[in-house]
Amino acid sequence: MMNVEAWVKYKTEDSRYNYSIQFDNLKGVRTHKRIIKEMMAHGWELTSHGSGKKDVFMSIFDKIYETQEDWVSWARTVEYPIVEFNSKNNKKATKLGSYYLNKKRCKNG
Repeated sequence: MMNVEAWVKYKTEDSRYNYSIQFDNLKGVRTHKRIIKEMMAHGWELTSHGSGKKDVFMSIFDKIYETQEDWVSWARTVEYPIVEFNSKNNKKATKLGSYYLNKKRCKNG
């Protein structure tokens, strides 16, 4: 199963946020290339990628966002389940990616 993790690498001098997003356990070359193409189309820069045994790949991308709200609004539209980590390497409670898209919403009766 593919794992997608994100974190803030650093805050720039002009108070913008440099985010990193990592895709792990990408099965096959086609999936790996499709992820790279999709992420680069959204303005992400490929900073690292590699392969393990039996056609399993990983990729890391970086992108600068003006605000954390800009990041969250983009991350909620992604079709993959994203887990964001804070600076202490703890999971954030924010629902991102397919975790946000699939959450059930309550209807007021």
